[in-house]
Amino acid sequence: ILDMGCGNGILSVVCATIWDAKVLAADISDKAVADTRQMAETNNLSDVITVIRSDGVNNQLIKNNSPYDLICFNLLAEPIIQSAHLIRDLLAPDGICIISGILRWESEAVINT
Repeated sequence: ILDMGCGNGILSVVCATIWDAKVLAADISDKAVADTRQMAETNNLSDVITVIRSDGVNNQLIKNNSPYDLICFNLLAEPIIQSAHLIRDLLAPDGICIISGILRWESEAVINT
């Protein structure tokens, strides 16, 4: 599972817990990376949640661990649109991508991407 734009890590924890799966959590924000690491430690999931700082999907670890069965993509519309083709390439053939963080008035542009 890839949690792109992991924020405080809550989705990483939920995914790791519900599906008993390894999660790669990534965010551009140093605070988000620290918060997600803390969330993983607090929930005794540091062994299954790997947290990295990444500007989009540019971290080599993201590419090395693909394809992903599930990608949680929680960013604003512009970076989602810019990265859609890259995310598509990281997703397993039968994988699922959950997209969130989009403002209502930007949703049509994301859907059309």
